[in-house]
Amino acid sequence: MQPQHVRNSHVLLTLRCECVQSREKLLQNVWGHNNTGDSRIVDTHVTRLRGKLGAPGDIIRTVRGFGYKNEV
Repeated sequence: MQPQHVRNSHVLLTLRCECVQSREKLLQNVWGHNNTGDSRIVDTHVTRLRGKLGAPGDIIRTVRGFGYKNEV
């Protein structure tokens, strides 16, 4: 599995609960750091993950100004 796919999978697993996850929390859990200047990298990976999932990608909801939520 390529590193990008591993990270995308890790993002999905981190969002496995139905609670809201901040971008900073995802950075810490997936990339191992909490540099808020890098929070857009989370957006990029979520966008790619949604594209790969197709219609099921709709389960990842954006919480504006905060992060993401899994709505299963």
